[in-house]
Amino acid sequence: VLNALANQGKLNVLSSPSLMVLDNQTATIKVVDEVPVITQARTPVDTVNQDSIDQLQSVEFKEVGVILEVTPRVNLGGRITLDLSQEVSEVDRSPTAVATAGNPAFINRNVQTTVTVQSGETLVLGGLISETKIQSNQGVPFLKDIPVLGALFSQTTDFTERQELIVLLTPRAVRDQAEARAVTDEFRHRLRELESITPGG
Repeated sequence: VLNALANQGKLNVLSSPSLMVLDNQTATIKVVDEVPVITQARTPVDTVNQDSIDQLQSVEFKEVGVILEVTPRVNLGGRITLDLSQEVSEVDRSPTAVATAGNPAFINRNVQTTVTVQSGETLVLGGLISETKIQSNQGVPFLKDIPVLGALFSQTTDFTERQELIVLLTPRAVRDQAEARAVTDEFRHRLRELESITPGG
């Protein structure tokens, strides 16, 4: 299925990280961009001349993208319990998005769950679906931009872009150095597989 979607250009691999984490400790994986957000803006006044001075702004950066937190607990029999927390955020680019104080609007989706799988089994997390309404204006260059008359040379199309984020997790309990080397070799093999199904890979 993944190969078929990749060949059709409908699959985009955001990241394929591999990491080691201690039992009952939390690991965090981030695939994010940083978007500047104005947190404070003020216009000071020159008390002598009563003139306004250039506006001062305080800016912070908001992480936008995918954040996944995983806390594993190894049980008897090689089973692994995972506490999962997943957050997906993005800038709202829909025509109805309302900006505040010059800042963009954001869309946030969160899911938390606890699952138990056998060591080495792959877990699939899905269901975080986003729909973005996009308005496209196409027409004859220059003519479509003429006030009033431009409507005769242009066409406005509204369509909805639908995306679903799917996360594949394969936890494995590592008990000694030999198993650690085996896991490393498998990670390398899977990385080559992901590169082969990624468009342009």
